[in-house]
Order: sequence, then structure tokens, then C-alpha cells
Amino acid sequence: MKLLLAALLSFTSLYAVTEKTVEEKFRINSRTDFGARVFYNCDSVENAAYDMLEELGATDVEVKCTGGIDPIGRYHRDAYVKTTFTVQTSEDAGVYEDFKIRSFRSCHLNREIFTNVMESFTFGELSKVRRCVSSRSPFRVSGTVLK
Repeated sequence: MKLLLAALLSFTSLYAVTEKTVEEKFRINSRTDFGARVFYNCDSVENAAYDMLEELGATDVEVKCTGGIDPIGRYHRDAYVKTTFTVQTSEDAGVYEDFKIRSFRSCHLNREIFTNVMESFTFGELSKVRRCVSSRSPFRVSGTVLK
């Protein structure tokens, strides 16, 4: 019985899921690829970041935004984002799953979020992250990510 328990424990530790908690801080640049200045309210930034991180397989996601559009309308600033989330890091125990993020609104916002958090994930395949050439550009990125 002890031998069976020892074998079971060694087998599960060999394929144990390794996770790490990541904290990312970044600024949503108000200058777009096509030269316009765009500001976002923090609710939009937090929702977009939360949805994207969940689609990429992050767990325990927390997003906090400061700055952005002033609700009173005085001064608008760049949005500053602080995210904390957990990602899987062990390729031995994980599985690469398909993901697809598409948005026909806020290409610039989605691209800024994605490019600032992408280093925290392990991708098997990743489509090229395109520039946002106009205010009507769709944001699209897809591939496989370790989940």
C-alpha cells in the first residue's frame, strides 16, 4: 500500500501544474498608430483587459485602472493599468488551446492591452498583431496558448 501511494505521489508531482502570479503595470498610450489622440474611461479599459486575460486562460484576474477620461470633463489623461493574474507555466502538464480575440471596436485599446500582457503567456502559435490603421480597424489576434 505504501509503495502504491509513493508511486501515485511521484506521478502526480511529475505532471503537476506549475502556475505563477503575474503583476503587469502599463499605460494605454493616447497616441494611436494613425496619429489621433484617444482617451478611454477606466470602466472600458478594465472590462477589455479582464475579458482578454480570461480568454487567454488567466485565472484570479484583477484589473485596476487610474487616469483616463475625467468624469467631470476637466482633464483627460492616459489610462494607467495594473493587472494581477495567474498563468500556467509548465508545458509538461498543460495543453495548448485555441484562442481568438476579435473586436470591431477599440482596435487601439485592445492592441495596447494585448501587447503589454502577451509576454506573461506561453504561446504555441500566434498570429501577427497588426497595426490599427484607422479608427475603424478591427482588432484580431488568434493562436494557441498554454492553459
